[in-house]
Amino acid sequence: MVRGLHKIPTDQDSPSPVVCGDHCWNAVVLAGKWHVVDCLCGANNSSMESFYFLPDPEQFINNHFPLDLDKSWQLLSEPISLEDFNQAPFISETAMARGIKVLSPKTRIVNMSNSFECSITDSRAVLTDFSVVLSSEDGLVHNEFVFISRVDVNTYLIHIRPPFAGNFRLTLQGKMSTTVTEILTEFVVMCLSAKKRVQKFPSDYKTWGIEPKFLEFAEELCTLSRTFQVVKNGKLDFSFATKSCWEVYASLQWLGDGRGLDGSIGTESSPSQVTLKSDLPKKGFYRVCVYRRESDVLYPVLYFLVYSKKG
Repeated sequence: MVRGLHKIPTDQDSPSPVVCGDHCWNAVVLAGKWHVVDCLCGANNSSMESFYFLPDPEQFINNHFPLDLDKSWQLLSEPISLEDFNQAPFISETAMARGIKVLSPKTRIVNMSNSFECSITDSRAVLTDFSVVLSSEDGLVHNEFVFISRVDVNTYLIHIRPPFAGNFRLTLQGKMSTTVTEILTEFVVMCLSAKKRVQKFPSDYKTWGIEPKFLEFAEELCTLSRTFQVVKNGKLDFSFATKSCWEVYASLQWLGDGRGLDGSIGTESSPSQVTLKSDLPKKGFYRVCVYRRESDVLYPVLYFLVYSKKG
């Protein structure tokens, strides 16, 4: 029997946790390897019963912390401290059971200036309609200052540029094999300073980066370093890495009026990367879509957002 702390959400609509200090669970050895079992949590929620039977210790530590001085009962290769446990983002049980993890930041309360990024991984590809809500203390929503992208098949990167200094709540949500949108995790963002004029992101598109409909092509991509590009001199020239040689086509759209500029963008392919080049005629936001050509069919696989500071 292992005694320890248990994080539980305050209510079903918010994963903001409280810590219960009188919880206990079991460690069992099977075929020479230690595992954990939490019969109480499994009994309280029938949908989570199978999860709490031999869960992954990397996920179990999200809401269970042994108080034994011997940290080996965490069953982790690199045990964490009690301070790390208390400060870590809380992931909903449903999200945790479906393999969703927070990659960064490592703390639920974030101190930042001007901008910051957070990322999650959806290892089993169960997440759909992923979205983010950025709200200030007065309850107003500021989603036009949030940029969401898929940088590989399973990873979402969220870039936030708050419009002013102050405290914000950042809520990550989505659908997980159901038709109901559920909260995955939340952060308290304490913005110490913000730029005087913060550029709003285009609101017409929710997620940039990899197109999830054609994951068989996306799996041949290397992790994208950036899906939002800032061009200072009006000349677009950037590359992304691939695992094989692609035959590609790229489309260019100025988001000022939606005008297509496909004739203004060119592509170059090699066995390890694709390069996009264009002279951007006007200042503002552009949408670049990269298509992969297979048997005379074009499959949209990547979306980039480009901001040109001048034409």
